[in-house]
Amino acid sequence: MSNTPSTGKNPLWTWLKVCLALDVAWAIVVAVLYSSGIHILSGVAGAGSTATGVVTTAGAIFAFVIGFIQGGVFLFVISMFIFVGILLFGGKSNSRNNGGTGF
Repeated sequence: MSNTPSTGKNPLWTWLKVCLALDVAWAIVVAVLYSSGIHILSGVAGAGSTATGVVTTAGAIFAFVIGFIQGGVFLFVISMFIFVGILLFGGKSNSRNNGGTGF
């Protein structure tokens, strides 16, 4: 038996990639919904096609940035809850100290 580390994937990098993909997907959803609403409202307000296009594009970019930040904060908070849960309840049980209950 050797003490060489395994060559498997690091689960932290996998988790970060999943979080980034979810964050980008959330930001896209927020941007699409916001720009659709802005496009409809600018048409109702009587704006011309050029103004509507500019406002819709600028709104989509702005909403994407806001959605990306919002998703990042949400995923960070969820990750911390998961981390604390693993620390509290994911440890190996020691039958001498806690009666073998695992808590």
